[in-house]
Amino acid sequence: IPGLETNFRVSAHHIATLLGLPASSLMAELQRGAAQPVYRAGIISGIPADLIRNRPDIRVAERNLAAATANIGVAQSQLYPSIALSGSISPTWVNPAGGRGGGLTTWSFGPTLNLPIFDGGRLRANVDIAKSDAKTAYLVWKAAVLNAVEEVENALSAVRRDAQTVEALRAQVKTTQESLELSTASYKDGASSLLDVLDAQRQVSLAQASLAAAVQQMAKDYVSLNVAIGGGYAPGGKVNSVSATVAKGPTKS
Repeated sequence: IPGLETNFRVSAHHIATLLGLPASSLMAELQRGAAQPVYRAGIISGIPADLIRNRPDIRVAERNLAAATANIGVAQSQLYPSIALSGSISPTWVNPAGGRGGGLTTWSFGPTLNLPIFDGGRLRANVDIAKSDAKTAYLVWKAAVLNAVEEVENALSAVRRDAQTVEALRAQVKTTQESLELSTASYKDGASSLLDVLDAQRQVSLAQASLAAAVQQMAKDYVSLNVAIGGGYAPGGKVNSVSATVAKGPTKS
């Protein structure tokens, strides 16, 4: 029990850190008893475009790619002649001796022409560097998209397989309970020993523990699915509804 209590407090502190709150403000709420989270099947994972819009890591990679692509145009623009217009005005107040007022203003204005004649090789190399950076950014963006798709597919597969496991374990629990009833009736009739009844009870407990662990794993995999699809995230700080929904289903665990 002390080990379980330690793990609980470590998890509570981690939740408080994620929320940016002191752990004491969450401890009372987290210590309240609650039913085991149960995922009830029915997956709507959305379309690939939703994944690209919702995943922050993909959006970052996409913006980096856009910036790297724009740098190509900046580097190419340095290959062409450029004209810069510059000038200055310097007003100066002069008070002549015995006079009531006076003034003097100096100014200058002129264009500057830049011809990249001798720097052409360096500037063309800068263009090649910008193109190389853009290709690298594209590969990073592509890898982010493929990784996101892989995570979603893995989470979907895990949730579906977990549902099959839970159904099989529910059938096993039902079978062991029936076996326990038969062993109890046989013991009351004197046809079997108490050891048979205890063994049947042990099988029921093991089956129920396995079912509870499978239900917990399915809930965890469902959370992983929502993380993989970027559920709840929206640009601009708004919160979207989770793309993967929970449909009605059996509530027994």
